[in-house]
Amino acid sequence: MRAALADGVAAETVVLGVSDVVTIGAMTAIRAASRAVDADIAATGSEDIPTSRDVSPPLTVCVPLQEVGYQTLQALVDPASEQDPDALRINVRLRDNTTRQEPAA
Repeated sequence: MRAALADGVAAETVVLGVSDVVTIGAMTAIRAASRAVDADIAATGSEDIPTSRDVSPPLTVCVPLQEVGYQTLQALVDPASEQDPDALRINVRLRDNTTRQEPAA
């Protein structure tokens, strides 16, 4: 993240961390580069770990990683599975702390 920031990450970029811990680290790097998290560069994690509830601004989405792993394994080891491993269905949900905003007209 530091290298990307040094190279000039554009405003309104969204950083998607592979985990909440990675996202929290990215948020720290964004602030250290004198950039604003959310107002300048958005960041979102994926796991909904308890620590993420104490981060400001709050992380906003959660990916059910256990379900992702189950579907992937099922598609790979069960020949009778109708699940296409290239098209796994994953429902990303907004966390409870997320407020919805209507798009500008």
